[in-house]
Amino acid sequence: MKKLIIFLLAAVLLCGAFASAEEFTVQPNPPKGINYSYKYATLIFKAGESMSWMDKYIHMMAAPAEAADGDVYVLLDELKAMYAPDFTVEEAADQLTLNHFGLTVTLNPDSADAVIDGHAYTFKNAPKTVDGKVMVPAMELCSVGFGTPAKELGNGFYAVSYSTAEITGRFDTNLYNGMIRGKNVGFVYLTYTIPDDPDQKILPLRLYVPSNYDPEKPMRAIVLLHGNSVSMNYFYPDTQEAIKQYRGIETFAEEYGYILISGTAYLVGGGYGDVDGMPFQDQTEWRNLSEYDKELRMRSEKSVLSLMELAFERYNVDMDHLYLMGNSMGGVGTLFLGNKHADMFDAIVPCAIMPNFSLIDGNPFPNLVDKPILCCVGTEDSYGYDLYLANYKILESYVNDIRFYAAAGGVHNTGWCISLPVIFDFLNAQY
Repeated sequence: MKKLIIFLLAAVLLCGAFASAEEFTVQPNPPKGINYSYKYATLIFKAGESMSWMDKYIHMMAAPAEAADGDVYVLLDELKAMYAPDFTVEEAADQLTLNHFGLTVTLNPDSADAVIDGHAYTFKNAPKTVDGKVMVPAMELCSVGFGTPAKELGNGFYAVSYSTAEITGRFDTNLYNGMIRGKNVGFVYLTYTIPDDPDQKILPLRLYVPSNYDPEKPMRAIVLLHGNSVSMNYFYPDTQEAIKQYRGIETFAEEYGYILISGTAYLVGGGYGDVDGMPFQDQTEWRNLSEYDKELRMRSEKSVLSLMELAFERYNVDMDHLYLMGNSMGGVGTLFLGNKHADMFDAIVPCAIMPNFSLIDGNPFPNLVDKPILCCVGTEDSYGYDLYLANYKILESYVNDIRFYAAAGGVHNTGWCISLPVIFDFLNAQY
């Protein structure tokens, strides 16, 4: 009888411990702060696979995800890289302190006991150490520790997201199974990092590869640079509402045989190498950027070079016919990157370029003097058609082979799209 009482008392205490561990809910703190050019909404893992997905973008992990009891183990280092630099890990003695948007989880590797947002907590699946690396139950850690919705999707797939709607909306079993089997034409979604980025932030790369791509034959390619406040998805009708009524750039690439390499800026306003703060529109003075801002802007330049390197490793690109095209901030980026890496690009297409070139003494892009350039702008661009025309006139005085095209009725986000027939005629003429 005494043993039974002791057993029941222990059971009550144990249940109480679990109950107290579950009697709190952290308040999620969605992404804020640095405005990256792309924020991943959903991470998807498949038990037994090293391939994971950040939305649609493939990320190869250092070790495969492992199935747990209703959960999936993932290397802690991978979660840190996926959410970098907004996910930090500090090590002290035998404890690890994880911080994600101000929410803190302290855990001991190989122990189920943890502290989450100041509350004692017991993991259902304890973190564990494998080959010297810590693996964590991703679903439980993200949902309980950081208030991030998590869901088992079936067929070995698991997802964490900033909203349950995103999990349902972004998951396509056929798409992900196709990627596992090695899909390499049509739209291809990859990830990469900048080698010297201290945060090792994982960045997305979206490619369009024509259906007639032959690995034995070099194919022409266009590197696309998006504008401020958008991402590489800006160029495609499936993700850009404003251009859905126009013919998509991927259909031109399919018809004429171009690989599209859709670049990302590290920041939405990264400038692609404009580290001096060139004045835009009606600004009359150069901006005074901090050293940290300049560093982040350089990461936006390096991000383009890094994604190009990945694309060249994976696909046989005709390096003698590589072109650079962008809109708005991306249009200016074609001038900065085209000038700095002039030997790399055969021609450039800057669209809707907004700097006030009249404030610059001399030729701002001396390496583009003999580079074929096509400037495009919509006639109804709200930032000022006259500014674009004035900028073109200044560039025309320095560049030997430059032309201007005004897209009738085009606005800031559609002028380049309306101009696509002219743009591809121009690029085809370079071949």
